[in-house]
Amino acid sequence: MVMERPMPCTDLKSFVKLHGERLDEGSARKVMRQVIEAANVCIKHGVFHRDIKMENLLVSSEIDRLRCGAQMKKFAYKVFSGTEAYCPPEFTADGRYHAKPTTLWSLGILLFMMACGYYPTDYDLDLINKKSWIRRGLSQECCHVISACLQSDPQQRIDLEKMHLHDWFQFHYA
Repeated sequence: MVMERPMPCTDLKSFVKLHGERLDEGSARKVMRQVIEAANVCIKHGVFHRDIKMENLLVSSEIDRLRCGAQMKKFAYKVFSGTEAYCPPEFTADGRYHAKPTTLWSLGILLFMMACGYYPTDYDLDLINKKSWIRRGLSQECCHVISACLQSDPQQRIDLEKMHLHDWFQFHYA
């Protein structure tokens, strides 16, 4: 699916760049709530986005949207269609991947980039899988939700439908 680009808007990568290469947790939380909601709507309607990344998310004062998608399949995908940096480890290891776990991996990469300002390194991913990754300047809850998405075992990733219930999203402003 390709949708018309609403105006005025910018892609999330440009938006983050304008805000100093990374977003504060409150802004990242607001973006992630909307992206998770959009990803859940897509999945419920049988659409697998396949390329969730900052360049494919539009930020507008009127509309925030995902720009592309594909019909979701019940069986494993054998050809990766998306951006290499967002490719889930199960595809590299087994040559196959499924829609929901891959969506979670992409959401984890997205949040990592918004909160940290760079793609996770192999070292970051190793620490995440050892459940010992922390990032100075980020809350424990933010680090945990990133880690819950970026588990190398797709079965260990957080549940997409329940992701919005994670403690990090329950933050209340005073």
